[in-house]
Amino acid sequence: MNRIVIISCALFVNLAWAETKELHCTYGGVEERQKIIDETPLKIKKHQEKIAELNKEHRVNNSEVETYEMLIELNRQIIKSCKNDNVWVSSDTFVFDTEGLRNESKAIGEHTSMDTCESRELLPRKVFLSATPSTISFKWAVSTGDYSINQSFNIDRKTLNGGYDTKRNYQCVVKEIDVSNNLI
Repeated sequence: MNRIVIISCALFVNLAWAETKELHCTYGGVEERQKIIDETPLKIKKHQEKIAELNKEHRVNNSEVETYEMLIELNRQIIKSCKNDNVWVSSDTFVFDTEGLRNESKAIGEHTSMDTCESRELLPRKVFLSATPSTISFKWAVSTGDYSINQSFNIDRKTLNGGYDTKRNYQCVVKEIDVSNNLI
């Protein structure tokens, strides 16, 4: 009977310490947004020139023209998005259970990112979490055809500055995640 009480207490204490957190990290302010606004019209012009070239050479391939038209529209949306003062150039968000900071077997989280002034969001992916007294690291692999590239995003625990590999050009904030309504 004593063992059941001790095990129950240990489980309760463990659950009380584990919390779901979100680290939301953003990069880019006015200068970075202006750079995108200034460079994007050149991209649009190149896409328009490519469409004109295809039409001139009578090599009209509807899918290729549609692709360039889609890129032109995407770039117009990027300019519109970057003119908004309330956006950042890029963001990375990590959701994880704080138990993963202490227990390697629970060190799995979720990563989503948005770039180009909130105009493109990448699907969530599973990431692996590791921690030292000074840094929290999230790692994952990105497949690019025949090979994969290992990615690493690291956050300083004291300053909450983070970035890919050794860069610290993102500012992160910690957010509490309410999981009380989860059914499972």
